[in-house]
Amino acid sequence: MREHTDDGAASVHPRVQSVARAVQMVDLIARSERGLSAKQISTLTGVNRSATYHLLYTLTQTDVLSRDGSRYLMGPRAGVFAAGISRHRPHRDQVVASVRALERAVGQTVVVAAWGQPGITVVGRTGTPLIAQEVSPGFARWGHARASGKLLLALGSDRDRDRFLAAHPLEARTANTINDRRLLERELDKIRERGYAVDDEEFLPGVSCLAGALHTVRGKLALCVVAPTARFRADVDLFAAELRRVVDGFDPAPFTLA
Repeated sequence: MREHTDDGAASVHPRVQSVARAVQMVDLIARSERGLSAKQISTLTGVNRSATYHLLYTLTQTDVLSRDGSRYLMGPRAGVFAAGISRHRPHRDQVVASVRALERAVGQTVVVAAWGQPGITVVGRTGTPLIAQEVSPGFARWGHARASGKLLLALGSDRDRDRFLAAHPLEARTANTINDRRLLERELDKIRERGYAVDDEEFLPGVSCLAGALHTVRGKLALCVVAPTARFRADVDLFAAELRRVVDGFDPAPFTLA
């Protein structure tokens, strides 16, 4: 729910106040030195004593909090939350670090794509895009014409691939675009065998790309170097070596460019 303050600024208020209050209580206890009493929690949150006891009871019953006499402490389930952060954040941070390292090494735009809704999505990029509208974050059309899209189609499940191709006609973007299902399936087989995908001016004239996969806790990401074709052809070995280095540093599965 969004409201406006007197100065016109928008402020956001939680829709479920009981949940917001419970989170506030957990936050206060987590920040305390030796836990807090129900009276202290009621005073700090402004929640009446009866409602405070009800919320604290639920939190202790679910092991988010524990009780030591009159004081409430963090419970065993809090450790699960902390472990979740340690599992998820390092991968996200590592993805960002990998993308930035690849950009520095190749001096070209790097695009990251993933499976999303309603299909293949550009989730991020570095540098200045060659054509802003085409490689900006958001839903990526013509996945069959992009190195990142072909890589994800090749490495995705049969169900995801069939659903994507059923919903997205194999339209030709350029003279090099593969727009025949049988030819595309052969290309996807090659990508699975060699572990990388190439877009040789299939999506944009004068632009070529090389994509490899990062395997994260949330699924596969396509990490793609985007360059003018002349530069791509001159430096493809460098691009492949740096992409291989970044991918191998992130995921133990081998990445080879034959």
